[in-house]
Amino acid sequence: MPMVARVRAFAGVVLVLIRAVAVLAGRVHGGPGKPARGEQNAQKEVVGAEDTVAGKVMAAGWGMSANGRRVFMQGREPVIIRDGRFSFSRVPATYDVWVANPRGDTISIYQGLTRRDPVLWYTIGYESALDDPPHRATIKGILRGDFPFPVERGYLVNLYYSADRAKGVLQVGHFAESGGPRFGPMKLAWEGEPSVSGLLVALGEHATKDKRWVDAFLASKPLAVAAGDEARAELRLVPVSTGRIAGAIDTYHLDLVREIYFGYHIPNTSGEIGIGTCPVLKTFDCELPDLGSLGGEYCATINFTYFDTTGMARKCGGKIGMTDFSFHVEPPPRFQARGKFSTVTRDAVLSWTDAGKGVYLVDLGPELRSPSMPHVQVLTAATQIHWPDFEALGVKVPVGAKYRCRVSRLSPYTSVDDLASWRGLFPTATDFQQVDSNPIAVTVVE
Repeated sequence: MPMVARVRAFAGVVLVLIRAVAVLAGRVHGGPGKPARGEQNAQKEVVGAEDTVAGKVMAAGWGMSANGRRVFMQGREPVIIRDGRFSFSRVPATYDVWVANPRGDTISIYQGLTRRDPVLWYTIGYESALDDPPHRATIKGILRGDFPFPVERGYLVNLYYSADRAKGVLQVGHFAESGGPRFGPMKLAWEGEPSVSGLLVALGEHATKDKRWVDAFLASKPLAVAAGDEARAELRLVPVSTGRIAGAIDTYHLDLVREIYFGYHIPNTSGEIGIGTCPVLKTFDCELPDLGSLGGEYCATINFTYFDTTGMARKCGGKIGMTDFSFHVEPPPRFQARGKFSTVTRDAVLSWTDAGKGVYLVDLGPELRSPSMPHVQVLTAATQIHWPDFEALGVKVPVGAKYRCRVSRLSPYTSVDDLASWRGLFPTATDFQQVDSNPIAVTVVE
């Protein structure tokens, strides 16, 4: 994240970006002053109180408000985000919206929105001075119960704090910073109200070389924490049983996965209790600690690669005893009529085909991100975009500049409106898939 002085140094470029980025969005969605088909009529529907759009921008992956960025629409003065929120009046029934960082080198574009309360997930560029949460606290405590303290080889305790706006993780073990029974400090950071209420959980395990869960232990306690606190807690570990969850995995109709990761999600909290991985060979049958007393559900994640295509899938709703907790992933989208290397001009079109269902994230990544070569992500329900006219940003990308382009199918979203909601990108407790195409390398030409 640039220092204040650097931000001022870029002020001129940013001002040009703010005034001109609507042109960029126009190029992506049909050209400046030339709305895409069907938009001409939609833009006339500006009547009554319902024409106001009041939304929020979140930093995807961090679960915090993306403060300090600029949000703008065509023909509007930009809004600098405070507390994650923005508002525009007199907005057409269908609209595009853009989010840019202060330096102007990262831009997210949402195309074809209609909802009046969008939640936009800004997916690129963590900037510490903007994204560091304002509230901090720590948790310390002591573990008790029939468990070998200090922790012996083969034993381990993982501690988790989960609240709606805060999460923390700490390990107590033979090779950890603490061997117990005392633990901490566990560090927490969050935004919003200066206090949070969550659940502190300790999951203990006894493992051998041949068996991960020889014994399992569990402890939990509700805990409220206020900003600046050094909260104290005592947890008593008690034995819990184990059970099994089984299923099959079909990725691209191929056998691409060798392990599956399980976690446990508690309702109305962020993060999850980590459990670990187990092997996959088309099917899996995993032994897991029974955490049902916490009132949540098991979630599983797989990652896969096939040549240059990649992807991940997450599935929730697991319960001990399930035998068909299965995954199915359709083949990735494919760019049309382009090889691995190509050229683009301001009139170029990137299009793709896809047998699956979802919406798309088109990632246009430069070799070296800068205000003159911004990293752009376009979120759209269409199967093509116009190559952005970077000269509309007030800077000219040099001829010969190289970009890496990839299109990803995001599911199970049914529209960009669905994506621009609280379940949004990378949700904690719902099914989610991101399947990436082969990348293509493009070179900018006159």
